[in-house]
Amino acid sequence: MAANIKYIEQLLDKYWEGETSLTEEQQLKTFFSQANIPEHLQAYQALFQYLKHSQQQQLTDTDFEADLLKQQPAKIRYLSSTTHILRALTSVAACLLVVFGLYYYQSTLFNTTQPTTSMVDTYQNPDEAYAKTQQVLLLMSQKLNKGKQPLQHLEKFNEVKKVLNSSPN
Repeated sequence: MAANIKYIEQLLDKYWEGETSLTEEQQLKTFFSQANIPEHLQAYQALFQYLKHSQQQQLTDTDFEADLLKQQPAKIRYLSSTTHILRALTSVAACLLVVFGLYYYQSTLFNTTQPTTSMVDTYQNPDEAYAKTQQVLLLMSQKLNKGKQPLQHLEKFNEVKKVLNSSPN
């Protein structure tokens, strides 16, 4: 009996791996249909009894397929030809949009042409341009110096701060 149980345990391992033959499965079904099964194998008894019982059942209803078809929804919705055409046109439009987008991106990214506006000298005479530049720089210098005058009060503040820091407490 112990050798038989070892064999059944090996068959169970093969069964769970999906490697048993039909005769080996039949041996398992026969073994588990017995009354005296070891305690550690009783959990499998209900499964193999069900498999043996379901194998013996036959469909007696000859109109099984017709009954099954009656349970299906009566109306199956097919897509109309206009829906197919609209889907196709939408797909084509999306592809064209992607192609034109990539073309625009490529043309702006790799644009090597010169800009349409070009630098033009405003003065024909270089001496005149030099004099105007000096005049603009002088004006700018005056404005910066004018903004610097309120900061001279900070110079007095820094002197007082130095005196306070240097005096011993």
